[in-house]
Amino acid sequence: MLTFRNTLYVFLILKPFLMHKSKLLDYLKTFEKSEWRELRKYLESGFVKIKDVKVLDLLEIIRKIQPDFESPRLAKEKVYKKLFPNERTFNAKRILSVMSILCLHIENFFLFKNLARNEELRGRALLDEFKERNLDKAFFSLLKAMDQEVKSSMVRDVNYYRFQLDKNIQINAHPSTLKEAPSESSLEYVLEYLDLYYVSAKLKYSTEVLNRQTIVNKEFSNRFLNDIVKWEGQAIFKEEVYCQIYFWVLKMMQEKDQINKGYYYHLKELVFQHISVFTSHELGDLIVYLVNYGTILCRQGHLELYQDQFEVYQLGIANKAFEENGIFENGAFQNIVTVACFLREYKWAAGFIDMYSVHLMGENRENTVLINKATIRFFQKRYVEVLELLIAGHFVLLYHKLMERRLRLQCYFELEGYENVFYDTVNSFSTFLRRNKVMSAANKEALLNFIWFAKKIFDAKNVYQYDTHLLREKLEQTKGIAYRRWILEKLEELEEY
Repeated sequence: MLTFRNTLYVFLILKPFLMHKSKLLDYLKTFEKSEWRELRKYLESGFVKIKDVKVLDLLEIIRKIQPDFESPRLAKEKVYKKLFPNERTFNAKRILSVMSILCLHIENFFLFKNLARNEELRGRALLDEFKERNLDKAFFSLLKAMDQEVKSSMVRDVNYYRFQLDKNIQINAHPSTLKEAPSESSLEYVLEYLDLYYVSAKLKYSTEVLNRQTIVNKEFSNRFLNDIVKWEGQAIFKEEVYCQIYFWVLKMMQEKDQINKGYYYHLKELVFQHISVFTSHELGDLIVYLVNYGTILCRQGHLELYQDQFEVYQLGIANKAFEENGIFENGAFQNIVTVACFLREYKWAAGFIDMYSVHLMGENRENTVLINKATIRFFQKRYVEVLELLIAGHFVLLYHKLMERRLRLQCYFELEGYENVFYDTVNSFSTFLRRNKVMSAANKEALLNFIWFAKKIFDAKNVYQYDTHLLREKLEQTKGIAYRRWILEKLEELEEY
């Protein structure tokens, strides 16, 4: 529990004599205009006890200066003079004491607002209070209402199982005679939902860990997961769709070295049949898992899956699965345009960019739009326009840098008179990948394989004759290769040449 003494200690020891870099200003920087009025009303209500009136004075001083929180008028000495005009000597302890008290009240204000907008937390807090006051009828009435509210939604996820577990723990631990409780054994339900919550959470977060390992070259420990996987065939994976779907996601990820197209189609069917089980955010995660697995299959030559990928993305768009707080995820945006272009849905892709680019994160929006417009032009074989668009960008994000280098390499491959620039790009792109310590080994290898084949085909076309049969044989033997479809097209052109 945060107390005044603890808060004061933090200020005195960790951030002495600072106003501009204080926790207090960090809190207040997050305030919207209406919240300043709300905080004032909250502090002036009879419910809040403020022993030092200087707390309100300090808030008013800051309010008049905000949003210019870097203003010299907020220097500690100047604020102190306004707070204590009759004192000649600056007293650091005294102003820090007022700041600490105001911080504590703001934190309570945050909690008040959080409870007001979060029905579940509010309900849990009320249940604890009813139990403490022996208000049994109110306790069970509220518990029943919360249960009905949760069940009225079709979502059956980790949070649903956790609520049911907590609910039955509350019932089982209640000191009353349980006359108003359900007739079934609450302890039995505690055990049932404990299993469901543990298994669902373990599967969900294990898939997140395994997915992260494919992006970042890092190993994570994961105890007991293999024991759960051995439960295949148990009722929990047959009766609970949520657990069943995550079991198949996990199966796909664990057996990535033995890619199985059947897993992809089975999971796609399950997800499409049970959309309502998931929140839009979690549906987005599942679609990403599907698309990532489908991308691996496409790299291995299963190019017919691009149509399935397109359908999966359209499902995600319709359910706002790639948006969080109105912001569209950059990586998904890029992948959607790329898959549409593979299917020659150029008009659809351009319309998608126009409609959804306003939902991209502001600081990288322009670069994301440039990269995606360049992608459409590339598939339309308008290579000079691609290079012109890339020149206009200043790419910072890793996947933007990878896209830029890859598009440049392909454009120089296609255009006449760019032989030297092509080889320079091959070398710089390869060096960039080998030096990168963030990318997963699988993604790095796939791009390096892409560069190797592009160079070999370019050599055979422009420099010296090369046995295309050996190249095709090598391509068929190579499992992980990015942009396999383009490499295959260039090889077929070479064979015809």
